[in-house]
Formats: sequence, structure tokens, C-alpha cells
Amino acid sequence: MTELRASTSREGDIFELQLAEPARIEGRTVVPGTVVEGRVARSVAPRMLSRAGKMTLKLERMRIEGKDSLRVDGSLSGAESNGSARFALDDEGTLRGRKPGVWNGLVDLGYAYFVGEIADDVSEAPIRAVGGVMSHAAVANAARYVGITTAVVFLITRHGRDVYVPKYAVIEIDFGERKQF
Repeated sequence: MTELRASTSREGDIFELQLAEPARIEGRTVVPGTVVEGRVARSVAPRMLSRAGKMTLKLERMRIEGKDSLRVDGSLSGAESNGSARFALDDEGTLRGRKPGVWNGLVDLGYAYFVGEIADDVSEAPIRAVGGVMSHAAVANAARYVGITTAVVFLITRHGRDVYVPKYAVIEIDFGERKQF
């Protein structure tokens, strides 16, 4: 019931889930619609060099209508969402942004090429003005180095994918022991 993002969610942020199916905990059936509260245990925003974000969620409490709240120890065992959410769940229950893939890598290389070409063309006139005695070949080489440097900086500073869990995403939960409040 709460939208989560690795780039904006911080450790300790509270989120809520709602059971879509009945759950069985220690011989007791919990009805659909029961609210489960949890906290963001760890959140790392996407970083440069295309490193994806990651987020670990911890489930802590189940609010059962007309009864005491139950303390639960739960973690994610599966997650799926619509196409806009690009994350993967690893064996340790951490949501990670997916790798960009070959197509997105090629697109990034194309953008880097065009950014480098623009930097090359734009930097040629100032280099010619500063280095008045330089030959046309020397000016072109200097501008080429500016373009290559700009393209490399563009690629290095690209951020990885964010972990985005939209509202109403389907999440499978693995409950451990529960304790009465």
C-alpha cells in the first residue's frame, strides 16, 4: 500500500502491506485485507558507473481487526510488479535494480557518442581562438580529445536503475516466528 524507491526511501521508513490472500501463521488463519507494517532495513540509491540501487525490507507487525497486534518476523520471498518496476529479488531478500541490459548499454553508448561529437564541435572554435598559431590538424586533435573526455565522463556518471516498488505490487512474504504485543 506504500510506494517505495531506493532513491527516496531511507532506513527506518515505515511502509504498509495488505494481505491479498489468507495466510496461516502457527495454525491460525489470518484473513485477506489484514495490514502488515514493516520498515526499510537498508536502502542504497543508484550510483555512478551504472550501479543499481538496492533495498531490504523487514516486516515487523500485523494489525488484526478486533484483536491484539502480532509481532511478526518476516522477509520477502518473491516480488512481481508491472513493467515500469525493474527490480530483482536475490536469495537474501534484497531488492536490486536490474542491470540495464545490452539494448540500454547500446543506447548509452550512442548518447555518449553524440555528446562527444557535440563537445568536439563546440570546443573547436575556442581552442582555435586560444591557440592562434596552432595548425588546423592540432586544433582538430585537441577538440577530439575534449569530445572523447566528455563522452567518457558521460558514461562514468550514468546512474544505475532505481528499485521502484509501486503501490499495489504483489509481494510474497515469508513469516518467521510471531510474538504477542
